[in-house]
Amino acid sequence: MAQHRIMTILLFVCLSLCFEVAQSKLKKDGDPCIYSADCGSRCCHRDSPKGSGKCVQKSMRGVRCYGPNYGDPCFRSHQCNSGCCYPGSSVYKAFCVPKYDKTRKCLGPNFEDFCYSSDQCHSGCCFNKFTVRNVPVCLTKSGGECFGADDGDYCALNTLCKSGCCRGPISYLIYKTGKCYPKAAENEECNLEPIGELYYYCPCESGLVCEKDTSRNMTNQIINDPSRRICKKPNTANN
Repeated sequence: MAQHRIMTILLFVCLSLCFEVAQSKLKKDGDPCIYSADCGSRCCHRDSPKGSGKCVQKSMRGVRCYGPNYGDPCFRSHQCNSGCCYPGSSVYKAFCVPKYDKTRKCLGPNFEDFCYSSDQCHSGCCFNKFTVRNVPVCLTKSGGECFGADDGDYCALNTLCKSGCCRGPISYLIYKTGKCYPKAAENEECNLEPIGELYYYCPCESGLVCEKDTSRNMTNQIINDPSRRICKKPNTANN
């Protein structure tokens, strides 16, 4: 009897420790995210299709989480209770929908399923081949032009690049694709926010700020382009 109690206590302690470890891995409010399941609040929210996701409290007004229910925004079909995350007007605005039709293509892992990232596909290759609605699909890995996360790989979302910068767009009607690029170095052009869903110029490397370009040309005139920004060190910004 005593041995049974000891085993029960040890099991309870182990389960408690496992729960604490799992909870510690969950992201806190304000941390970047892709899935709601990554957040301690169970809510990953994006203010717009242009922005990246961040963990927030579900109780905030106007918040829409990347969650499992019908109508919730999503990135992958396994996020949805229905097992189907479907691109609406574009792959950037996908929602959980009922999988009422076997012919409906969801964001999934099988051949010719819709996708936005190669790690979604069993084949390890997601690429746009001018298919239905110009949304990329899972293909066999033959041509090598797959959507990946390394610099130079094709991409669909900034958050999927290791650098955090998918630079483009190469437009395919409702769908846009680009390539992963490193962050902009000092004196290179930059963007503060993505233009559309992707960056035209990458944001700056850590330690640099993206400021308006006030450099002068050969005739000592300030370059008059309010949209042009370059990466500068903080102590030289605005000088």
